[in-house]
Amino acid sequence: MTLTELLEHPTLGLRKLGGEAHASRPIQGVQVVEFPGEAEGLQPGSVALTTGVWMGRHPERQRAFAAALKGRALALGLHEGAVIPAMPEALRRACLEAGIAVFAIPHSTPLEAIGWAIAASLPALPLEAAQQALLEALEHSGDRGLVSRLAELSGLAVAYFAPWGQLSAGAGDFDPVGLWQALHHPTEREWLGEALGQVACSLPVRAGGRTQAVLVALAPDAEALGRARATLDFARRLLAVSLPERVGVIDQERLVRGGLLRELLLEPWNPELSPARLRAFGFTGEPVALAVVEVRDPWARQRESRQQQLEFRVFQDALRRAGEEFFSARGLPFLTGFLSEVVLLAWQSPRPREQLEGLRAALTAVAPASDTRLGLSSPHLPPDLPAAHREALLAAESVLQPRGSASWEELEPTAWVVATAPLERLRPVFDATLGAIRRHDPAGRLERTLRTHLELGRNLNQTAAHLGLHVNTVRKRLRQLEAILGDSLESAALLASLRLALLAERRLLAEGR
Repeated sequence: MTLTELLEHPTLGLRKLGGEAHASRPIQGVQVVEFPGEAEGLQPGSVALTTGVWMGRHPERQRAFAAALKGRALALGLHEGAVIPAMPEALRRACLEAGIAVFAIPHSTPLEAIGWAIAASLPALPLEAAQQALLEALEHSGDRGLVSRLAELSGLAVAYFAPWGQLSAGAGDFDPVGLWQALHHPTEREWLGEALGQVACSLPVRAGGRTQAVLVALAPDAEALGRARATLDFARRLLAVSLPERVGVIDQERLVRGGLLRELLLEPWNPELSPARLRAFGFTGEPVALAVVEVRDPWARQRESRQQQLEFRVFQDALRRAGEEFFSARGLPFLTGFLSEVVLLAWQSPRPREQLEGLRAALTAVAPASDTRLGLSSPHLPPDLPAAHREALLAAESVLQPRGSASWEELEPTAWVVATAPLERLRPVFDATLGAIRRHDPAGRLERTLRTHLELGRNLNQTAAHLGLHVNTVRKRLRQLEAILGDSLESAALLASLRLALLAERRLLAEGR
């Protein structure tokens, strides 16, 4: 593909801004360049693409950026509207003086679309050169660098997932959750098919006898994937070779984290040793929150065989890893482990409820259909983690809906009583209130009136309006309820019993009693 053919591409909508003297030259490559130092990786004769995030609207930076591209870039395309509304005149002039053609990319055209268009026209990169480039990227920048370089070499969107679907690294424009859900058995075998309106392939990365990650590439057509197949295979082999060492280091660190967390919960606080060990994991003595993750699936409760026990432990480990990914991505110091059949997640944060919803979503993504419930403590100083453990357990016990969560700080006293009371003590309270009402009125009119009346703050007029009844009808039903319950609906004791019964009903139903 020549520069002229790229600029006249029918679907990209590119706009020429000057410097077409070399428009007939073939394009040798394409790369997104955001910082001057990244220009060193450009193959001479390539097209450079940028959003202008580094240079912004500063003319001196724009000229420095153009100088870095000189002798390397055949042309520069600016993605208008991403950071800079339109091509700055200082940048355009500096590029033209350096012999670099300039064009504008509409905001509606993804940079990846230009990469795909150019990559589809290029001869396959010599495998040896691709291998060397990927190896250098892995050595210098780890998984993320390799994925980014792989995307540049292939012109494809590339994703690197943990086995439970958490995105570890990615390059390109795609929805990680939608892409993972579109894949078919990604951890079991290779797959090629449609995903997100394009064509995707998934390649399991195995090490130590099991799938440790999944490499995914997304392209506009199968031909583009085919041209990149050899490079994708090599990238997978590189990741597989580097995994065992990294997995061993990570597992060792995870073992230490789990041991420290168990010690803090079960052993007396050691003022000489414990603070130093916490500092090694980034804790600074600030408040720490603890979350308990319970799995209540039937299969999790009935683990009779060795295989079932192993499957449950693997699932718990996936939950633990998802929590670790969540905290790592946000730079929060954390410890994780297992204790008494639950997963424990502790992290340093003065406002842990701000992370609760995101953490619950990350854990639910591991297995969306599984009944996993999350209980969160209030923030405690590190020596008080045993108290945080008790709070988190009670909060988790109060969660009555599958895949729900609860915070200790939001747990009202009656909910706390229901969460901690034995079921055999809750049943009599239920039978004497809601049970009695249902026995007298199986049709449920009195119960609906009572629930509405309590929800609306016992306001007679609002209750009547909400139910579409006359006030006298509501008043008559309330007198019937008082006769059944043997007390006034203004009685604090009766109101407390009704509140307990309503909460107990959810727990009794949830546990099949």
